[in-house]
Amino acid sequence: MKQLLSSCALAALASLSCFGQSQPCDVKETPCVRFEVLGIVQNENAPKTYMMRIVNTCPDPLKYVVFQLPKGVVAKNPADNSVYTAPSGRQYEVRNANASPFYSIRFKAIGEGISGGTSDVFEYTLPPQADLRNIGAMARLSSNQSFETHLTVPDCPPRTMVTGNIQTETGKGIAGVEVRVEATTPEHVQYNTTTVTDKDGKYSFLVGPEDAYTVTPFKNDDHLNGVNTFDLVLISKHILGLELLGSPYKIIAADANRSGTITPFDLVELRKLLLNIYDAIPNNTSWRFVDKAFCLSQSRQPLRDCFSGIDQRQRPARRGAGA
Repeated sequence: MKQLLSSCALAALASLSCFGQSQPCDVKETPCVRFEVLGIVQNENAPKTYMMRIVNTCPDPLKYVVFQLPKGVVAKNPADNSVYTAPSGRQYEVRNANASPFYSIRFKAIGEGISGGTSDVFEYTLPPQADLRNIGAMARLSSNQSFETHLTVPDCPPRTMVTGNIQTETGKGIAGVEVRVEATTPEHVQYNTTTVTDKDGKYSFLVGPEDAYTVTPFKNDDHLNGVNTFDLVLISKHILGLELLGSPYKIIAADANRSGTITPFDLVELRKLLLNIYDAIPNNTSWRFVDKAFCLSQSRQPLRDCFSGIDQRQRPARRGAGA
């Protein structure tokens, strides 16, 4: 059970910069660089954010990439001379607008650029009056080789960005959580996609603005991490009514056999884990997640009533607990 009691593992699903999305709207291949239109995000106040992915398959690092703007239009963001940080953490100096080789927004790598099959995602937002059908794009490598193409966007309907993060009870982001979105379109076409939280516990997905979707987190590794003999003492006191665990998330963590109650059988399971009889507790995962909308009772045995939907309900989650 991850960070069982002493620092009980809570995961909070708050709001979805790892990117999970369906297939790109358009892909253009050149000898070294692949250009992809990942999607267009329709913002509430009408501007559209264009999300582009560049994959450099050659050994020479990317020097910069440019995306064509309508003549005379300046992107609303990122701002000119600002620093853009890609989801990968790499940073780029922004020219907005840039004049060469065509009117565009330019992202110039700060330090070593992507190469050898690595990729980065670039985002920029245009004002409402910009209605693009084709976008010129060019990538230049450190060797000064240039690769140019045109991307088509009419078949890329605007989508909605669902963003959020997964945190511990103390607010620390949890990296490496698999987050799955299952969605149904208004035409009843079903699709799903999966991403993984970044180092800060953040994740994101693109979905259609009218799609119905559910978000399901999952993490199951290193069951022994955070578990110690002192946890057994605390659970024993809780069972005897001498000292309650004091946190509903700790109660969830202490329910090792997932029976819905805290009993001596949970102590037996955890003891086997500590004695290396188990590598993992049967019928359980090292992290568990709870929608923050669930009631969080502090009493000793309310798990069945209060947490009947833990790990079973697939719904847009807002807060969860991991054990």
